[in-house]
Amino acid sequence: MLEYLEIEGYKSIKELKIELRPINILIGSNGAGKSNFISFFKLLRAIFNQRLQRFVLEEGKADNLLYFGRKTTKELYGSVYFRDDHDKVAGYGFRLVPSKEGRLFFSNEGIGKNLEPFKFGDGLTLVASYTEESEASRELYKSPEQVRQSIKNIIQYHFNDTTATSAIRKESEINDNRYLKHDGSNLAAMLYYLKVKHPIVFKRIEKTVRRVAPFFNEFILEPDRLNERLIELRWNETDDPDSNFGASQFSDGT
Repeated sequence: MLEYLEIEGYKSIKELKIELRPINILIGSNGAGKSNFISFFKLLRAIFNQRLQRFVLEEGKADNLLYFGRKTTKELYGSVYFRDDHDKVAGYGFRLVPSKEGRLFFSNEGIGKNLEPFKFGDGLTLVASYTEESEASRELYKSPEQVRQSIKNIIQYHFNDTTATSAIRKESEINDNRYLKHDGSNLAAMLYYLKVKHPIVFKRIEKTVRRVAPFFNEFILEPDRLNERLIELRWNETDDPDSNFGASQFSDGT
């Protein structure tokens, strides 16, 4: 489990040190940095998937990722620490500096395992320096599996788009149920899988939705009658069981 992280010089975050729990809720006004905090995990995933330069390009340039740009911030620092079921701590840290061309590259990168609990920031072994992509994530460096897989598996979910063009509203392949995609495009397929294979979990999800949306009765999850390979997310209302609504008729908050 991700237990602790440090961020310095990333977007609107000048400096942050925080201990995390299994469930964490961010509360703050617009512009407080909540979205930038979440996007840090997208950066981590890009690093460990050898896509740092692509991530920088998608963000525009290095200045957009540095706190008030390169004139104020000379480097971007981040570190994350994970604890396993045996109370062993493994960590990963990096420092990124901008190039004249507006890219970011590693000034150094470290990784470690069997670190002492709560002595964060120490024990990381230097893996590489002055590279454009992560060396710690490569198999030849034998990164601690706990760190490598935990970071690679980070997914940022963002489901508040329920407009006509949103991925959630579209039909999905009914067998696209290996994992939930970041944009919710296979949410109907995942829920259908849970309904068939794990009905207790599925009922728990419906019960949770009712707690925040009392008007919600249940999901309508059935293969398309004209093409049974496809399925769409639909639901009905408590006061009208015969109703049949699509995902776009949920409010953004729901």
